[in-house]
Amino acid sequence: MKTILIATGFAVFLISCSNTKTTQQNQQSEVVVDSGHNSRNALDWNGTYTGVVLSGSDSTQIVVQLHTNNTYASEKSIKDKGRLQQDSGTIVWNTNGSAITIGDATYKVAENALVALNADGNPTSIRLEKLTDELPEKYWKLIELNGKPVITTGQQKKETHIIFKSFNNRFNGNGGCNNFSGTYTLLPGNRIKLSQVISTQMACADGMETETMFFEVLNRIDNYIITGDTLSVSKARTAPLAKFQAVYLR
Repeated sequence: MKTILIATGFAVFLISCSNTKTTQQNQQSEVVVDSGHNSRNALDWNGTYTGVVLSGSDSTQIVVQLHTNNTYASEKSIKDKGRLQQDSGTIVWNTNGSAITIGDATYKVAENALVALNADGNPTSIRLEKLTDELPEKYWKLIELNGKPVITTGQQKKETHIIFKSFNNRFNGNGGCNNFSGTYTLLPGNRIKLSQVISTQMACADGMETETMFFEVLNRIDNYIITGDTLSVSKARTAPLAKFQAVYLR
């Protein structure tokens, strides 16, 4: 009887060890890599990216804006030759959420950067960096001047706006009649300096008074603040001299 009890106990021990080993194997087999953890859902990929591509004597700036609603807008422009190409549409992600196709270009989505891929899916030397400043690469439409709303009339040649380019710190725009351009410098404390401002000298039937005041404001401002999609520019601590609303890559 004693021998039977010992044998029975040993059998129970073996079964218990076997069950434990099987449980551990099952637990190990149940460990699954989270395939959902990728660039698309783990990175803050929406924003504006820009980079410069050298081709012979020309320098082409590429600007790409990615939006959380899965749409994009892109622009290519050659230095000193104006706008070259614009495109917009829906972002197409690859199956593992690591790369996007926008238009005819494919990019790997990295931390604060887009890396262009070739036809074989390999990285190229083209790298677009994400902008940390909210001022550049937006079409800022004038909505208020000297405390009064600005309304674009149907007779105006263009709506008054300004665009700050990240490429060589230049800006350009239209005062409602005349095109203008220049350079800008961003300084600590949200300060800004505009210089080398030039404009065309056309005469228009409507909007000239607003344009004249707008150009005067551009010569006076020295600081700015961005709240949401609104840009306010001022002189020292005075009330805003002008306010703009952001329109992306227009």
